[in-house]
Amino acid sequence: MVDGAKGIDFSKTIYEPSWLYEGGFQFEKHYFGNKPGELREKTAAGELTEEFKCAQFLDQHPRVKHWMRNLVRKTSSLRLQTSTDWFYPDFVCCLDDGRTLAVEYKGKHAHSADDAEEKRALGAVWAGRSGGRCLFVMPTDNDFSVIDKAANSPTDAAALAKDLIRRNKELFKRLS
Repeated sequence: MVDGAKGIDFSKTIYEPSWLYEGGFQFEKHYFGNKPGELREKTAAGELTEEFKCAQFLDQHPRVKHWMRNLVRKTSSLRLQTSTDWFYPDFVCCLDDGRTLAVEYKGKHAHSADDAEEKRALGAVWAGRSGGRCLFVMPTDNDFSVIDKAANSPTDAAALAKDLIRRNKELFKRLS
């Protein structure tokens, strides 16, 4: 359940994945147990998937209290309206200070696509309207430093607003 003032209330989320994670890593902070829904560990070539690496990073992050794999097209999942459809960020986290962090991982090949630009803009608006309770990041190319930066960002409302304005200006410059 999503509330802009409160972020995500995990206890009110109905978690109904179509299938569960089957790999060997034992997730400790996934809110719904150590087998997240709809998360693939390896590619067909046997390499670890980038989303799996992102999930591991979240699970081991000291500021992440708990997280969930956000399921696509489920009624209780976090979703944002795009110009054509709904957008479901890959992961939703509750940080140790109570803020909500939504993470949309994009592979290097897709990070600069129009679709990704729209999702970045929607995430910024969602975070901006939350009064500092929600954060949005889009890591890429196995670089999770944006997660660290967001999780360690100030919780002061004025500082959050100033940072959001700066990020939006940068985004609009890129889109122009």
